[in-house]
Amino acid sequence: MALYPGSEKETRIPVDVLDAAVLEIFQACGMNEVAARAVTRSLVDADTRGIHSHGVLRVPDYVKKLTEEGVDPRGEPRIVTDAVAALVVDGANNLGAVAMTFAMEKTIERAHDVNVAFAAVAGSNHAGTMELYARMALEAGMIGLAGTNALPTM
Repeated sequence: MALYPGSEKETRIPVDVLDAAVLEIFQACGMNEVAARAVTRSLVDADTRGIHSHGVLRVPDYVKKLTEEGVDPRGEPRIVTDAVAALVVDGANNLGAVAMTFAMEKTIERAHDVNVAFAAVAGSNHAGTMELYARMALEAGMIGLAGTNALPTM
């Protein structure tokens, strides 16, 4: 396994321990278990794939958004436009991982019925790595694309 120089001295936390701790933090912020799991999966998955800029280092920022900055930990994503193969999802001002997970799950369900589907998400927030949602389609035996309209910082 290749390591970054100096990383051999870093503290390592088992994935299951990290996952449980992050899940507990988001539930303490008022998220239900499904929403908290979506956010936890996004962050822990990013770290385990080496995308640390989108990993658990974001937990303090997300907690602040949920507790002080108006992001709704109880927001429930919903489909607001259903045009068979095209869906529009309102993320209900919850964290982006909640809306994106919901949207991809609904898109996969719809693609099983009509062979192709697309979802656009509005009313959401930072969603983490887009490749996570594309992999959800892959795990369902499909081709998936995921993107976002973020600031051009890459």
